[in-house]
Amino acid sequence: MKEKIATRIIIQGIIQVVSALSYYFLLKNLAVEYIGIQGTVATAINLFSAIYFIGIDVVYLQYNNENDFKDYFSNYMIIKLFLLLLNFVPLVFYVIFFGSPDNVYFFIMIIATIFLRIADTFCLNLRANLKIIKGEIIEFISTLMLSITRLIIALFASRFTNPLLILGLTTLFFYLLKLISSFLISKPDLSFTKPQKERIFTLLKAT
Repeated sequence: MKEKIATRIIIQGIIQVVSALSYYFLLKNLAVEYIGIQGTVATAINLFSAIYFIGIDVVYLQYNNENDFKDYFSNYMIIKLFLLLLNFVPLVFYVIFFGSPDNVYFFIMIIATIFLRIADTFCLNLRANLKIIKGEIIEFISTLMLSITRLIIALFASRFTNPLLILGLTTLFFYLLKLISSFLISKPDLSFTKPQKERIFTLLKAT
């Protein structure tokens, strides 16, 4: 257990350092207008994604410790997908009423964030099944590759016609890659049973 905790701390530390470096060079080398667009889009998505983190993950992990996790995964997934949809409905109205400095990049990042949130659900399920390191490795590889790509884009930003579009597409690609890999690795332990109202309400009440 101590080895797993130490490994997780090291992995998280490397992720934080590499991510910080990539953002530093991104802000340093991108043109001011691109930084403004990137900041606006990130703020909007993070603002409306706040409802996504309301404690359902903690409740799901708690119930998995007390029950068979396969009995609750489908119900948990239904709740997460509903919350995910609920998050991005306001974003549509945000774009309609306030507009976006770059609609293409905006919607690319919305789709990328959806991929990321679903991937995080599968990674959480790995942790719930005590396969913590597998979940951390997926997080490590996807974040590391994305950060390195961001770093390359930042260093050679002047050579791209629209570096922000390239940044959005690479983010979309790596989040999709994380979604696919997390699903395939967790697939043997998944059980997509028919969701039950009682268990859905049980999870919601405990949140």
